[in-house]
Amino acid sequence: MVIAGGVVEVTGIHFVNRIVEQLNGLGLEIDDVDGEHIRFQIERDNMDAVKTEIDFLRRLDSIRNVYVTYYSLEGNQDGKNEQSI
Repeated sequence: MVIAGGVVEVTGIHFVNRIVEQLNGLGLEIDDVDGEHIRFQIERDNMDAVKTEIDFLRRLDSIRNVYVTYYSLEGNQDGKNEQSI
């Protein structure tokens, strides 16, 4: 299991609610919303699945950018190998 977190930057504040609903629909956990920035966490089976999901998010309408701020290593169950970027 891989856990990653980051920020989605939306192109306008009027799109935030729609993007939050889309992220929830994709199974992402929303930690915080601050203006045009949405903090999220994602949990997937492996790093390839996380990368695929992040690439998908970058292609959604009304999303300016997606920043990954941390991720855990595959097979890490206790959080000791968490990486920050």
